[in-house]
Amino acid sequence: MKRNTMAPQVNRNALPTVFGFDFQEVAGLILMLLYLKDVNKVSIEGKLQDIELVMNDGEIIYAQAKSTTKPNDSTLRAFKEGVKTLIENAQYNDYKKLIYVSNSVFPLGKKKELSTFFVHGDKEKRYTVNDFRRNGIDIDLYLDKVPNSDQEYDKEKLEIHFYKLLELSDSKTKYEVVYEYIREFLDKVNNNGRYKNEVFELWRSHFHINAAQKETLTKKDFIWKMVVRISEVHQIDSFKDYFDFDDEELIEVEERFGDVIDDLSNGFELLTVIWSEYTRYRKKSSTEDRKNRQLNFVKDYWENFQDQIIFLIDDQTTREIITKLVIWKILINRSNIKKALEVSGL
Repeated sequence: MKRNTMAPQVNRNALPTVFGFDFQEVAGLILMLLYLKDVNKVSIEGKLQDIELVMNDGEIIYAQAKSTTKPNDSTLRAFKEGVKTLIENAQYNDYKKLIYVSNSVFPLGKKKELSTFFVHGDKEKRYTVNDFRRNGIDIDLYLDKVPNSDQEYDKEKLEIHFYKLLELSDSKTKYEVVYEYIREFLDKVNNNGRYKNEVFELWRSHFHINAAQKETLTKKDFIWKMVVRISEVHQIDSFKDYFDFDDEELIEVEERFGDVIDDLSNGFELLTVIWSEYTRYRKKSSTEDRKNRQLNFVKDYWENFQDQIIFLIDDQTTREIITKLVIWKILINRSNIKKALEVSGL
């Protein structure tokens, strides 16, 4: 039997493929945050395009994300392929925008006339067709070379976006553009952008899941999953001081039921009920400072909510700790949650 002495085959396309999915998710996050108030839901690896944003009015933004591990090379060929699929899509579907997204400094090639549009040091650029025309660039010359460009579509709705993403091990540098978008969003919510890395990984993991399952992610889910991370849920000292629970009991409950407590603390229906009741209570006790008012509310009302919050636990002390913790966290997170809803258009 002849021995096979050939070296094993190596998939040299693996890096570009993984990097391509990475860029697709980054582009999806940026577009989601860019149009957040008007978005209803988002799909990564959608039915028709790489990224699909369904807006509140039912119109859709379709985006093609084309990446390269060599951003200083011309990617005109990828541009033609990407715009081709957008044009094909435009024949059968209503759309708000068609967006070609790239991390290439030269998405339209290296002609000198384009040197002021895409510059090596830029972190991001967004252009409409009219932006090119106003600056003396005949963008139609480029678009007319796209296969199927003779098919009818609204060029005024076409945009070209550039977002810097390099193949680096240093995530701070690699993801600096999307980090900046997330930080700006978090600053609007709670003036604290330090959670940007955690929120990025959270959102990206849910994009992974939704892409694999071919499902859409609603804006409500997108925002609520983030609220858990940015809320200051660790302000527990005053809770311990006010309620005379044994420290070991409290620690054990948090360790065993921490995920349940966080999920309950961020459940939309329960939040609404408790906020409504607390608003009425606050009007009756307007002379108290906020922290004491919140703690007194927990003490006076926890039994009213325990059946809604926790069940199938026989130990009464455990039920009481969980119920009081959930109400307490809902109240101290109230400001952050309200801001998140306002900023996101919910």
